[in-house]
Amino acid sequence: MGAGGRMSVPPEGKKAKSVVERVPFTKPPFTLGEIKKAIPPHCFKRSIPRSFSYVLYDLVIASPFYYVATNYFHQLPYPLSYVAWPLYMICQGYILTGVWVVAHE
Repeated sequence: MGAGGRMSVPPEGKKAKSVVERVPFTKPPFTLGEIKKAIPPHCFKRSIPRSFSYVLYDLVIASPFYYVATNYFHQLPYPLSYVAWPLYMICQGYILTGVWVVAHE
């Protein structure tokens, strides 16, 4: 009930068509089975050591960024420190997104 309860609802005869009704649909010229056969078998083999090596790699890459940010950003002149912290957050976000994804799995 936004705007104090005044919501504009179109009359029954003037409802917009669903987007799905307007989209043309044709079956793709391939099946999911064909796609799976095109992927090499070694891509489906799971390896816990390899998976954790990627997590460890991400943490090792993130550590120098953290060290530089916490030890040197406060020594930067006034305007540069306000630029450095957002850049640090963006870089750490790129790096640690992989760790976040693993945590959700």
